[in-house]
Amino acid sequence: MSVERRRYPREEVNVKLYLLLNNQEVPVNVRNLSKGGALVQVKKGYGDRIATSDIGRVTSLAMEDGSSFTSSRAVILRCTEEKGKKFVALSFEIDMV
Repeated sequence: MSVERRRYPREEVNVKLYLLLNNQEVPVNVRNLSKGGALVQVKKGYGDRIATSDIGRVTSLAMEDGSSFTSSRAVILRCTEEKGKKFVALSFEIDMV
């Protein structure tokens, strides 16, 4: 069993949301979520809308109906690609970044 090194434990989820960035809605699936952040997978065909140059930018998450939820503002910590899939790590602790 591995030791959790994060401040807040992550919960595995599969939630479809939009990441609002560069005046665009980027559809994502939230893969894991905690009080401090989230890991999202960018929907296929939308990976070019988020680049490593977006690291450090403030973004927000919205539900499909356009409503937001608690801690919807986030900072992009990193963008990675794995096996043709793009993942974005987000921090909800904007004052900490």
